[in-house]
Amino acid sequence: MGEEEKKKGFRVKEDGSIEFLDDKDSKENQNIKEFKEKLNKNSKRKVPIWLWVIIGLVGGALITIGIMQISSSRNSITPMQNTPTSDLVATIDEPLQEEIVKDSVPFPSLTSGDTQTFNVGGVDFSMVYVEGGEFLMGSNDSEAPGNEKPAHKVTLNSYYIGETEVTLGLWQAIMGSTPCEFKGANSPVVNISWDECQIFIEKLNSRTSKKFRLPTEAEWEFAARGGNESRHYQFSGSNSTEDVAWYEENSGGTLHPVKTMQPNELGLYDMSGNVWEMCSDWYDANYYQNSVSTNPTGPTSGDIRVTRGGSWSYSRVCCGTTVRNYYSPNYGENYLGLRLVLLP
Repeated sequence: MGEEEKKKGFRVKEDGSIEFLDDKDSKENQNIKEFKEKLNKNSKRKVPIWLWVIIGLVGGALITIGIMQISSSRNSITPMQNTPTSDLVATIDEPLQEEIVKDSVPFPSLTSGDTQTFNVGGVDFSMVYVEGGEFLMGSNDSEAPGNEKPAHKVTLNSYYIGETEVTLGLWQAIMGSTPCEFKGANSPVVNISWDECQIFIEKLNSRTSKKFRLPTEAEWEFAARGGNESRHYQFSGSNSTEDVAWYEENSGGTLHPVKTMQPNELGLYDMSGNVWEMCSDWYDANYYQNSVSTNPTGPTSGDIRVTRGGSWSYSRVCCGTTVRNYYSPNYGENYLGLRLVLLP
């Protein structure tokens, strides 16, 4: 090595090569120069792979925890279809509460006297709700005829019954004909037989998709007495026929439009007087002696049908709520009509 080279120092670089130092690179400057070179290299050095591995593991763990929390929260939610509407009301926005509450309130339960109105062929007719119950059917009065005895307990389910007798207007809307000489759409239809009534009811049911029928004798009497609201009048709604009935002495020899007298306790008109009303039962004078106590429907067979209520051409006594009469199902009279029943 020459003298010049001896004066110079050297250092081994990281790549293994040797770098000679010139005269101005003294030992004091060498460390400073090396320090600067290291700083320069560190500023350009990439992030070590092991650090990226750690960052990836930590990030993956955080994502996994987040997914587990979301899944847990989903599993804790109660399905909507199993949550009562009333429980949901407290969680919704205030402006919607009133509407939801209205929807969540069940349809109000029916009470005796409530009405349901139908329209067929432009003719309105109303049915009155009769809440079921127990009553004493018939009479033990010493002056009562034998076919009203003995008085016996009867229990009935709830039902609707016509607010009035079937009118001529409703009959015409269903049957397309006028069967009687009396005029006026609000007059009770008469001159129709029990058998013709069955045809009328069948057509009415077809038009309305309901199941109307004639009342049983027990349903008729319970309603005429005022049902569970009964005040135990002799006639339907009063102890005076002048208040509630058209009968022989006050009718002027003719029937009258419906709803021209006072109603009974349930809001039913003309249950006493105006026209006799057909029932679905076969007639048997001794039936009360063997009648069933729950929802009786009368004898299983017979030749004549029960009628109830009295009429414009019969005496006052026939308007009593316990009076029983009968007629052949094959023909009609100008004092014989009908009233409908409908199950809830």
